[in-house]
Amino acid sequence: MFTVLRLLRQFSDTSLDDYLRETLCQTLGAERCDFYGTGKRALTAALSESVAREQGGKFVLVSAYGCPDVPASVVAAGFKPWLVDVDPQTIDLLADSIPDDVARDSVGIVLSNLYGMADSLPMGGSQYRALPSDIVVIDDASQAALTHTDIGTVGLREGTRLGVLSFGRGKSLSAYGGGAVVGRCVSTRVEVAQSQSGKRNGQLTSLGVFGEFSLLVRAYILSSLERPELYGILSRVPFLGLGQANYPDNLGPEIISRFQSYGLLAMIHSLDSRREVRRRHMRIWEEELGGISQIVLPHLNRGESGVTLSRLPLLFPSRDMRDRLLPALVAAGASVSYPIPLHRFSQLDDCVPEGIRFPGADRVADTIMTLPVHEKVSSGVIKKVAKTIRGVAAAWI
Repeated sequence: MFTVLRLLRQFSDTSLDDYLRETLCQTLGAERCDFYGTGKRALTAALSESVAREQGGKFVLVSAYGCPDVPASVVAAGFKPWLVDVDPQTIDLLADSIPDDVARDSVGIVLSNLYGMADSLPMGGSQYRALPSDIVVIDDASQAALTHTDIGTVGLREGTRLGVLSFGRGKSLSAYGGGAVVGRCVSTRVEVAQSQSGKRNGQLTSLGVFGEFSLLVRAYILSSLERPELYGILSRVPFLGLGQANYPDNLGPEIISRFQSYGLLAMIHSLDSRREVRRRHMRIWEEELGGISQIVLPHLNRGESGVTLSRLPLLFPSRDMRDRLLPALVAAGASVSYPIPLHRFSQLDDCVPEGIRFPGADRVADTIMTLPVHEKVSSGVIKKVAKTIRGVAAAWI
């Protein structure tokens, strides 16, 4: 927070815009970066720019378990989302659950890379044999911008068309809001909308004195929520909606604000230390929970190296066991994250043909819990939570 305040006087709108773009590109290894007011706006723009509306193709494939912002952005871009079931052991897409006729009629796929894990790319594998060879892959790095793979950083992997970032609370680059489209090469952008002030997407705007002050207050509150003990208290206040995932009514602001840009710069400046803390906490969680036979750690099942989680997901053998533990662990920052699989949102009823089932997504939603890995979680809290889980697991029949 104080880093943000120190940055406030250093830049004009123009110089900040250029410096922020250059800094983020250098950090991620990107050659282009276009800013938007939200991650939803960024994803909608990426789809609108890169996915063709030709030859009858109409479906964009998305995971059936994850954030409802993803299919909402697909709809806003003028496509029909097709929900793909997930493996209940890894939360990765189950490509063989896609009907052949849908696969042939698909023009794009959005990889959500939940919790920092890198989803499998739809190329070169027999499980994706029915997909068109020229299908557009959007690599959503909102939760996985710190994860490196053998073929590049998530969001910029080989074989993907564009990457998308969201800078909201809980994301890999959490900066009080905003979003971006990134890519490995410079290309002509499609302007999807203009703000009331007439500025294009990707430019900075000021929210005015009251607006920026409100963001400052909100930023302080959200920063405080990283402390597990405060999150545990506030998560019990219903109207705050913490731990809930709702289908969005709109795409949010079109343009990233100056204050959000300062927050992003502050995050980038401390990125290496934050990555190291998260990886250290991941290792402690793995050591403490890895020996519990009833618990599944999806990122270990994927066998990934270079992963830096935004939250640590674990899967229990039943909903009863998960729900018995959750109240005791909320004070340590535990959450369900996405309690409702996407096929159960009424807004997506038209996207779920009769008879289609999603057993993997249902299973994950019923049994998942996610735990914090950020710098405000101590090793002592991690070990205490693990001890509680081990105790319940040992007594579970």
